[in-house]
Amino acid sequence: MEVLQTAGVSFDRAVMSGGGARSPQWPQMFADCLGVPITVAEAQETGALGAAIGAGVGVGQFADYEQGIAAMTVAKKEFLPNQKMKNHYEMRFQAFLEMTNMMRRFWTTLKNSGDKT
Repeated sequence: MEVLQTAGVSFDRAVMSGGGARSPQWPQMFADCLGVPITVAEAQETGALGAAIGAGVGVGQFADYEQGIAAMTVAKKEFLPNQKMKNHYEMRFQAFLEMTNMMRRFWTTLKNSGDKT
């Protein structure tokens, strides 16, 4: 998400689909971490749904993808962010980044030392 934000992309909500969206915990964690509402789609096979929407556009059933999406997608549930949990996850993310940097220095030092173990 940081890469998208650095590129100037902004968002005030997101839709989650796929395996993680089937869990009540993952969408809530995403909402908490990103600080935006997360909507979970009713459809579980969103790849197939996307292909059907594309086919509908291709045969003229829908004027465009936006019309197809509006006609064929249904929101199952919305998860609202919990600001207290955002801080909880942010602290852990910062610890993860610090550990990643320490390990990067460790592996670089090991690689540069010529030790092949």
